[in-house]
Amino acid sequence: MTVRPLKFLASIEVSNVDKHSVEGETPVLLCNYTDVYYNEAITSDLAFMEATATPEQISRFTLEAGDTLFTKDSETPEDIAVPAYVANDMPGVLCGYHLAIARPLKVEPRYLYWALASQVVREQMSLAATGVTRHGLRQDLMGRVPVPVPAQAIQRKVARFLDGEIARINDVLAKKRRLVDLMQERIDSEIMGLVGCSELAGSNGTLLAIPLRRGLVKVNRPANGPMITAYRDGQVTARALRRSDGYTESWTDGARVQGVSMRDVVVHGLDGFAGAIGTAEVDGVCSPVYHVCVPADGGDSHFYGRLLRLLATTGYLGLFASSTRERAVDFRNWDLFGRIPIPKVDVGDQRRIGERIRRLAPLRIVVERSAELVQERKEALITAAVTGQLDLAREIAEEAS
Repeated sequence: MTVRPLKFLASIEVSNVDKHSVEGETPVLLCNYTDVYYNEAITSDLAFMEATATPEQISRFTLEAGDTLFTKDSETPEDIAVPAYVANDMPGVLCGYHLAIARPLKVEPRYLYWALASQVVREQMSLAATGVTRHGLRQDLMGRVPVPVPAQAIQRKVARFLDGEIARINDVLAKKRRLVDLMQERIDSEIMGLVGCSELAGSNGTLLAIPLRRGLVKVNRPANGPMITAYRDGQVTARALRRSDGYTESWTDGARVQGVSMRDVVVHGLDGFAGAIGTAEVDGVCSPVYHVCVPADGGDSHFYGRLLRLLATTGYLGLFASSTRERAVDFRNWDLFGRIPIPKVDVGDQRRIGERIRRLAPLRIVVERSAELVQERKEALITAAVTGQLDLAREIAEEAS
């Protein structure tokens, strides 16, 4: 199989369109780093950021059918060259900063995407990246990265094979996750039903409203163990046990951390509004920006963790914030936070709902572990197909010859 530098297969553009809006420039939508990092395909139903751009930027960086966008820098080399495919022309949508466009010249567009998604190409991109605290790829180095290139007929067949196989794998995983989500939604619906029956929804509520500090007591534990993080999806665990994204970095030093025990309710004082509230899964330490609490009424910590997260993500807690900053609501003042009214739920109901939450947790872990294995399977399959290691690829080569 022929191997050629990327610059001979595609034109490469590195975007300089940032998220700022400048008076006098043309309003556009911006496809950002996270849009590419978390999606295999860029489509019009994504929630793009509003920005502005110059006529030259619009000409160079408007997304076109067949483009492959990829991340060009990151805090870790492993997150460089994550690709996403553009299936249709997207007038008015531009490639944003920290991204590059590979626009196919002498290669099948879908094959180019799969080649850039293969480990053999991504590893070369990572090795070419430079930097200490942030790693980045220069445009000239991107162009030198070697890409496996079979005959064009083989490119099309390999692309069709991967389109079908990866879609099937993704569909199976999506169904598993949807099952867990449906079970989660039933629990959330019951909790919000209790909120709706309380005085929070009106003076005729059958459940009393009490200050939060009467349901939860803030504790000050000895600091010992790994760094604990509250992620925006509600998981509270050691950072070493999970990926590095999905949370807001909080400054700490060794002298200013607080202890966390398993089953404590943990609330991020600045990122709680986005869902960074939950019940600790392990012992450890966290930044002082967190509130670490235990139930005051003999109630259930899993119930309280879920209740507060729902009240945060629906916007209720933010109504009582002392101040706001960019993309955050400030919950750091415990005296103010502790005054927020919450429903007084019978301890028996708390424990019943808390038990349902605990039973669901192992199933979610199994599904997410399955997702990790699926990702490994996908990476191996893509790389084998692109490099001609699959039996299918050999058969295609024989047929084409």
